[in-house]
Amino acid sequence: MPILHQFHRILKHNGRFLAIEHPPYEEVKPVNKAQELELKVRQILDKIRPPGKAYAPRQLSEMLKRMGFVEPCWKIVSQGEWFNPSEATEMIEGARNLANRRIQDEKERENILGQLNELAYQAKKSGLRTPPYYALYAKKP
Repeated sequence: MPILHQFHRILKHNGRFLAIEHPPYEEVKPVNKAQELELKVRQILDKIRPPGKAYAPRQLSEMLKRMGFVEPCWKIVSQGEWFNPSEATEMIEGARNLANRRIQDEKERENILGQLNELAYQAKKSGLRTPPYYALYAKKP
């Protein structure tokens, strides 16, 4: 990963690297209904646009070792943050707008919009909560 090379290059001797990362969605075990709904919204977004890449802590630790970092360690730092009602509404509305712009097939678009409407309805009852995330630390020798 080129960006890790750049971090290694610019850090001073004994410099510390810190990354905050979500585990891959397929590895997340939702802690409540709100987080389960948010993950479903993200799965729909991944159908509409190319998904971002998330790394499991061990994967990222191994990548850092290959780059020359030492002592990688990680820990879960959040079980997920709550969206306030306006953030939840904006997220789902943004997904709707994206579906309307990107999905050309009318039947597929209506299917996705229906799923988003159902998730919005459920989110009004339980809210939305972001996936958990972890912090990974490493040192440049």
